[in-house]
Amino acid sequence: MKSVVYIFIIGFCGITFGQDISEIIIQGNHKTRSQFIQNITQVKAGNSLDSAKIELDISRLKRLPGIAHAYYKVEKTIDNSYSVTYGVEENFTIIPSANVYTTNDDEFAYRLGLYEFNGLGRNILIGGYFQRDIFNSYGINFRAPYLFSNKLGLAVNHQNLSTLEPVFLEEGVADYRYNNTSYEILGLYEFNFH
Repeated sequence: MKSVVYIFIIGFCGITFGQDISEIIIQGNHKTRSQFIQNITQVKAGNSLDSAKIELDISRLKRLPGIAHAYYKVEKTIDNSYSVTYGVEENFTIIPSANVYTTNDDEFAYRLGLYEFNGLGRNILIGGYFQRDIFNSYGINFRAPYLFSNKLGLAVNHQNLSTLEPVFLEEGVADYRYNNTSYEILGLYEFNFH
């Protein structure tokens, strides 16, 4: 009987003196949407204050390509609840690429690309490239890792690649045109390793 009373008292004290979160504030974001950050974090307004969950949220935010640094601040409010502030510093996410090289016949070749790693402020990768290696080639990429939920996403890629490739035969070297047109649709799922 005494153990039941002790459990009841401990449970009552935990409920009475619980530290609840009254609000979540996102600051420092310019391109990344606040709603997106709130959707992928575990800490929500109305939940109990849990520093381990806050640390996991900060770790997850730092792994996003659009975020250079993330930090948090916890402040007690007037009504004895807590306000959690997530601060983020964003990366520059539009990344160009340029490659210059020579072909098998010592001709000038290049590849130009442009990628956005924080499209629509939701960590969506959108981009593509154009390649001139005797023949014209291109590729288009779309990757939205949090399209359906905070763990489930989609990636779609298309590539049309044409190059001149050597074939080594006993009679000598012959060149042939290599064509590869590919379409790819991937389902993305983020595992919880914590």
